[in-house]
Amino acid sequence: MVTAFRVHALFIFSFTTFISFIFCITSNTAVAKPRSLRFNVELIHRESLLSPFQNPKTILSNKAQRAYESSIARYTYLTSHITSSSIDKFKIDVIPYSSLDYLAKIPLGAPASDIFTTIDTSSGILWIQCKPCLQCFDYTKSTTYTKLSCFCSSSHFKLASNGHCRESPNGCTYHTQYGNQDESFGNPASESLAFINSDGGVEETVMNLVFVCGINDKFIIGDQSAGVLGLAAMNLSIVSQLSSISQPKFSYCFGNLSDPSSKGNLIFGDAHISGFTTPFIFDRFYYLNLIGISIGSERLNIPPGTFDRKDSGSGGVIIDSGTPLTILAKEGYNEVTDELSVYLMKFKCNPVPFAKSNRLCSSGNFIRDLNGFPTVTFHFKDNAKLVLGKWSLFTQVEEDVFCLAFLPSDSTDVSVIGNMAQQFYNFGFDLVKNELSFIHSHCII
Repeated sequence: MVTAFRVHALFIFSFTTFISFIFCITSNTAVAKPRSLRFNVELIHRESLLSPFQNPKTILSNKAQRAYESSIARYTYLTSHITSSSIDKFKIDVIPYSSLDYLAKIPLGAPASDIFTTIDTSSGILWIQCKPCLQCFDYTKSTTYTKLSCFCSSSHFKLASNGHCRESPNGCTYHTQYGNQDESFGNPASESLAFINSDGGVEETVMNLVFVCGINDKFIIGDQSAGVLGLAAMNLSIVSQLSSISQPKFSYCFGNLSDPSSKGNLIFGDAHISGFTTPFIFDRFYYLNLIGISIGSERLNIPPGTFDRKDSGSGGVIIDSGTPLTILAKEGYNEVTDELSVYLMKFKCNPVPFAKSNRLCSSGNFIRDLNGFPTVTFHFKDNAKLVLGKWSLFTQVEEDVFCLAFLPSDSTDVSVIGNMAQQFYNFGFDLVKNELSFIHSHCII
């Protein structure tokens, strides 16, 4: 499994890359005490009638395969950038490959244009596809768009080894060439961002928000979104840039990822912070302390330390909005699948091989056939419990076949709690206390 997992992931990532930026930024704005402001961003389903990326021809098996492949690709990227040393919070990593069925609609520029982005807890900046391209940001029509200057030295502006940047009268331009001849180029820039209130009016406009304006980067995102809204605890993420006027907190809530009519929310500042609370450690990613797993009322016999992060940087549990499926350290995964297999047989859902993966799959329809199926509970430090029902545990891959929405880890034994496991919950990140809260929610702002 591990070999196939790696080979498949490397194939996918031959078409993606890693770009990291360091900007030197000065501001003339006096530092003010943060106010209790709440900035709301609506999350809409990718297949919603309100979404420009709706594809009525998307079939169930294609969607399931996309979630599977993007989970593997994403996992390979995350684990390839894990380190045992402290991160440099000025180093801004843009992860170009993330997957979520919800899109954050942000009004960017003046006059404002609605840009649909994928929220990403593992990226550290707002990255937007700019003109010329489809369904993206036309900066030429904005009166508040400003290109930023840069220092093209390794200490201020970092790209992949085969990229370069150039200072010009029009600002800083970056360019990166990839092995498959795809290219990425564009400008670090600043722009105004409007936050809308519940009545549809502008609550607040934030000026000089730093972002990356990518040109002709359609191959990175494809038809999935027009950019990435980075939520990592790094100096140029939106939550950090807003911290001079609001609390350094954010929360998000996903409804049913399978329901196109479902909506969610993303809140900055005076965010929803309630429910269970558990500490996190931010070291490039948000790490949680997973103590154990239960199925029903029975605690599984998972060896202590299975989910701990090692001194070498391997292991540990990352909560990530951009990975669809949950990936568990092998010992934990084996215990979960062995026990769930017994329950599935009791529900007369027989195991079936699924040609497109070697996951735990069964015959039937999980929505119809698993009424009363036991929940799976993740136990975190400080007695915090994330309870997963059938919608978060399984995914329908064909009309008469469903699979577990978990995968085993590779040799790094890093675990990732994916976005399917985060359905129906509000997650609140307090970047001062370094605490994550979560509560079952209907995503009401």
